[in-house]
Amino acid sequence: MVVSAVAFLVNLTIVLTMKAHGQEITLRRESVLFLILAGLAAAGVDMFGLFAYNRGLKVTSSLIINATTTGIVLIVGFFALSEPVSGFRLAAIGLIAAGMLLLNAQGV
Repeated sequence: MVVSAVAFLVNLTIVLTMKAHGQEITLRRESVLFLILAGLAAAGVDMFGLFAYNRGLKVTSSLIINATTTGIVLIVGFFALSEPVSGFRLAAIGLIAAGMLLLNAQGV
């Protein structure tokens, strides 16, 4: 909750600063809906993670959860959002997969 509040204040400060410097700030209904959807998704990930820890998931497993989330975001960006595929991004996915395999081999 604290992280979300700080992120909100930082974003609000940036937007107000941009507006003060003459940047046009537009707000569309579609943008608000996506913002709400993103917030619900982020809250859902946090809630399911906390529930999993409460039911006995090791805290060290959070590395795997974070790596998987990053990998999924990259893959969705490629296929659903037509983000450009670069060598660095493919290497990032490969390193994420390799790191998860190494952690799994150690029993994390």
